[in-house]
Amino acid sequence: MKLIGKMDGVPVFEIEEGKYVTVNPDTESCKVLWSWYAVLGRWCDTFEKCTECEEEEACLHLIERNKEELAEHLNSIGKQSEADDFRKWMDAQRDFYEWLEPNREYDYLVGYTDEEEDED
Repeated sequence: MKLIGKMDGVPVFEIEEGKYVTVNPDTESCKVLWSWYAVLGRWCDTFEKCTECEEEEACLHLIERNKEELAEHLNSIGKQSEADDFRKWMDAQRDFYEWLEPNREYDYLVGYTDEEEDED
């Protein structure tokens, strides 16, 4: 398991390809996803590629505390990896992740949030 980034400021951990956990230490909640890329632009607007964050220890504690419930959800989404579209999504997600620049927030609608608009 490793931290791969933040979606809308919430840490995203990769358990393995096709199995992700978002952890919000403020609300003490965890959510299992089969693809973080699939929800970008739908439920979440921003993604920041990073490998460390201030909340990581609190997140790991929440994952540990909820590990049985999370494991149950992770096992149930494992069946989706057999679907034909799964590989297409994983390839697109990997390509997008590799394209992202580390430690820069990317907004699905406008691009990198730290770039200033051109003034003509």
